[in-house]
Amino acid sequence: MTLREAVTARVPRVRHARWADPLTYYRLPLLPGLVAGDWVELYDDRQQLATGVKPGTARLLISVAGMNGGFVPYWGPVSPFEQDRANFARTYIDF
Repeated sequence: MTLREAVTARVPRVRHARWADPLTYYRLPLLPGLVAGDWVELYDDRQQLATGVKPGTARLLISVAGMNGGFVPYWGPVSPFEQDRANFARTYIDF
């Protein structure tokens, strides 16, 4: 699926099927009232922490991040960084 398809289906988290780390995912901007933003937040806790980047602070436009599709829903553990005050994810909704 593409990221746009995931947003339309209200899937809150996706990962690319080919990503090596099964715990890496994008948090999609599902807002109340069936509204969605145009960005995604990357949660790759291991790699981001190792390089000094706080998970969730890397934001990409959906059109750039998901140009080719190949995404699947992510049902793994949720990064504790989603609750960080600086991340937009605190305002998103889950289904």
